[in-house]
Amino acid sequence: MRLKIFLIFIFLVISNNSLASIRIGIDCANLVNQLGGLNKINLLWLESLNEKKYQLALINKKNKNLDSKFYLCVNKHNINTTSDKTLTVLSERNLEFITSNSIELFTEIFSLTSKGSRKYIMQTLNLNDFDINRNELNQAYIAGLMKLNEKLNPTKEIKKEENKKPEKKLVKKVENNEKERLINELNNLDTSDYYFFGHSSEGKKYTGSTKAATNTVQVGKVYSTDNIICYVRSEQKTFNPPFNGSFILKCPEDKIDGSWQQQSLYSPGIGQGFSDKGDVVTAFFSRQKSVIIEIANKYFDQTLDKIDNTPTQKIVTQKTNKDNTPPKIIIANNLTFKNSSYKLEGKVVDEGSKNIYVEIDGIIQDAKNGKFVFERFSPVDEQVKIFAIDQWGNRSKEKIVSIKIERNLKTAQKKIEKLNPSSKVYNHLSSDKVAIIIGIEKYDRTPTASYANDDARYFYEYVSLGFGVPTENIKLLIDKDANLIQSLGVLNKWLPAKINKNKTELIIFFAGHGLASNNGEDLFLLPQDSDPDLLQRTALSRNELFESIIKLKPKNVTMFFDTCYSGISRDEKTLLASARPVRIISNNEEETPSNFTIFSASKLDQISSGLKEAKHGIFSYYLMKGLEGKADANKDKKITNGELLAYMNENVSQKAAELGREQNPSLAGDPDKVLISYR
Repeated sequence: MRLKIFLIFIFLVISNNSLASIRIGIDCANLVNQLGGLNKINLLWLESLNEKKYQLALINKKNKNLDSKFYLCVNKHNINTTSDKTLTVLSERNLEFITSNSIELFTEIFSLTSKGSRKYIMQTLNLNDFDINRNELNQAYIAGLMKLNEKLNPTKEIKKEENKKPEKKLVKKVENNEKERLINELNNLDTSDYYFFGHSSEGKKYTGSTKAATNTVQVGKVYSTDNIICYVRSEQKTFNPPFNGSFILKCPEDKIDGSWQQQSLYSPGIGQGFSDKGDVVTAFFSRQKSVIIEIANKYFDQTLDKIDNTPTQKIVTQKTNKDNTPPKIIIANNLTFKNSSYKLEGKVVDEGSKNIYVEIDGIIQDAKNGKFVFERFSPVDEQVKIFAIDQWGNRSKEKIVSIKIERNLKTAQKKIEKLNPSSKVYNHLSSDKVAIIIGIEKYDRTPTASYANDDARYFYEYVSLGFGVPTENIKLLIDKDANLIQSLGVLNKWLPAKINKNKTELIIFFAGHGLASNNGEDLFLLPQDSDPDLLQRTALSRNELFESIIKLKPKNVTMFFDTCYSGISRDEKTLLASARPVRIISNNEEETPSNFTIFSASKLDQISSGLKEAKHGIFSYYLMKGLEGKADANKDKKITNGELLAYMNENVSQKAAELGREQNPSLAGDPDKVLISYR
């Protein structure tokens, strides 16, 4: 038994001597050998900022009871690796960072690694292996990116100091006076359980001490450099090292909430807090007054890198009882800018946090007063992913904003301006209005009628919002729902049940293929399953459609036909397998009943084209744009048939000309009749 204990003792002595020789700068193959070899360690390779693989190595022993430290190795000398052997590659990496604190570890890693490696850590890494929770990782993410931003973009304050070289001696003298006064205050503190030193991002310093109120709570006074007395309360939350806790620093006009960590009962601790005014306070505490004085000295000497294994970066630990709700990002989903250089502005709100951080593409900033502004450059359209993280580590879901760059805004708007049926306040709903809307894009036996489905779906909204037709009085047929049997069922069964004689206003919209009969005397609308070579049996005759509607005796009828009868599709494909020539001599629009208004997409021998930029038929697009008020030539908030035709004819003919075609919409009916009004 004694021999066994002796051997264990010898093993521990050897192990401790081995670990003691581990120092910053050694090559990492040597490090691995001292840790017991590759089979005794965990190894994670990470990319550098320029996305080179295997540039950083995160190493720790598998048995954490023997060594709980994490070791970060980097390619300090930018050696181009050619070997595929792990130890050879590690021999070209040097130990850069040692810590037992996971938050400190990931703060450092996030400031050194690529976007891809950061994404892997945030989304894939098993956090239990590193004794860190999700909120703590989010806070390390903030601190790491802030550190990276400082490297890439030195602060203006530093530049200003560089430009003020003549005042250097004066500044140093003032700092020395403040240092001497503060050290004297620390020396004069009464005997206590813990001694305290802190500094804020606004330049304030704090000194003080605490005594135990209970086994887990310390209370005391803290004095600031602007001669204000504050009261501090610290509470221990965990009972195994490393210890975690929270603190409150309450001053007459401000309150600082924070949290802390301590590696062991007798080592110094470090914490960080946020004031109500947005100030960040870093605090140190120790049972030994001399240790706190040493920390204060090093702070003033600007060499505060490591203090007895305490974290070197700002430690932001979770205070779970404070806030569990992530911030909310407020910004439009779609934004358009006239220039490649633009500012992306938005807001973030969070009820439980004073400090909120916003990140875009690895650039992070503090949202001042809940607002953020990122200066960006993109010569092409892009999608921007935005994240927000509060001071407690709660991370929002990504907010995706679609950015459109339009250098020539007027031209671009004319091409791709979005349809918006809710842009105006239109007529009130009326139960005496009925609509049939048909859109057929995918035919069984003929080429596709591009965008016809969307034409119909969008027109449904204009019928509902603009013409004031109740939804129960609208029948929408798309693709297979618009086959011959169902179309006839709607016209011969559903429609008669909806018509009140001499009261009902009927609206019909059709987007799809049309074709003339063999002799050219009749025009047909093609249902989804129609056979162009069997028009009389499988298609809807316009003449018969008109006659069946007349028999129902509606008050008035308005029809919109985004189709043509030339035998050519919107994409210039032939509808007829037989390739027979199409003769059109029908001119039945001259015989239109007086209570009918018929808008047609083109003249009988023209092609009705599609508008690729808008993903609509040209006729349908400008029809709906006109109904939004664009066609109201005299601005009297009433759109007549004539005004709508004039607006469509101007724009449709121009767009068709750009495609090398001719297309002129036509009207059969009273041009002075008011089609729609708005308020």
